[in-house]
Amino acid sequence: DRRQRQMCIRDRLQSACLARYALGCECRVGMFAVKKKNDELRLVLDCRHSSCQFTEPPKVDLASGQAFASIEVEPGEQVYLGNVDIKVAFYAMELPGKLFKYFGLPHDVRAGDVGITQLVDLTIHPDTRIVPVFCAIPAGWTHSLAVCQAVLEGLARQVEGVNAANALVDLSLIHI
Repeated sequence: DRRQRQMCIRDRLQSACLARYALGCECRVGMFAVKKKNDELRLVLDCRHSSCQFTEPPKVDLASGQAFASIEVEPGEQVYLGNVDIKVAFYAMELPGKLFKYFGLPHDVRAGDVGITQLVDLTIHPDTRIVPVFCAIPAGWTHSLAVCQAVLEGLARQVEGVNAANALVDLSLIHI
């Protein structure tokens, strides 16, 4: 049945370090999967209610084919390009703990049923109802792309010589 499938998914998320437990949550998210081109499934969370708790996400400037085609290089100069295409970028990054409460998964559980005896510094009775919460950046949240891009840009800027002035974004021309 549906509840049993959701519990199975929850258990798999926990074993993949994508879910944790909390005493409560402010929003619940639904889950569904979409088929990718290679016939794999991508997990997506229905974060419509969660997204309403946040301001509008910032605009994200990504490089397009047009941006790459616009690169101009003076004769004799060298260009070094790098990119990152992480297969599961969102799920490889953990949300800050204070945001977990916005991504409660369906169906509370008894702490004893999932082997939880402690949450943070609190000892939990086995009969206490706890909430599974998604702890990675969820595909389906309005801010996911902006958060992921900010993290990756921050990492790129740790490389000597990489900065905002020489980053390639859509409709930008780079003259070297």
